Amino acid sequence: MPPNFRLKAFCLLLRDNQMLLSKHFDKNRNDYFVRPLGGTVEFQERSEDTLRREINEEIGAEIIEPQLVTVMEDIFDYRGEPYHDVVFLYHAKFADASWYQKDDIVCTEMDGAVFPTYWLSLEEIKENGYRLVPDGLEAVLKNTLLS
Repeated sequence: MPPNFRLKAFCLLLRDNQMLLSKHFDKNRNDYFVRPLGGTVEFQERSEDTLRREINEEIGAEIIEPQLVTVMEDIFDYRGEPYHDVVFLYHAKFADASWYQKDDIVCTEMDGAVFPTYWLSLEEIKENGYRLVPDGLEAVLKNTLLS
């Protein structure tokens, strides 16, 4: 079995002190985690192009002004499998400002899986007992976008 080494591009979409995050359940850890929207960088695809493609595929929205915030490594287990992700973390804006007024945005993956999304602050994430991934994202947010 090949190792689960992946390049990812995630998009921080902010509404005041909240971020748009998808929520997922980890059966092995028996808990929920939330993460920014985005996905896997395809071979010979630039991470910024991945970001635009993934946001369009997942929620049908266009983003503008993507700015690279940082590149992070995330080493973790998910569903009993080890992963090693290199994540290009971007901050961007919706091209259509009406997206910021929506509270019921549904994220649909290419395999048909559907995940709810939520506008959540760091405080709301903690209050709900969710894990924020990738690991280290909270520190990046506190030192950059939410400082």
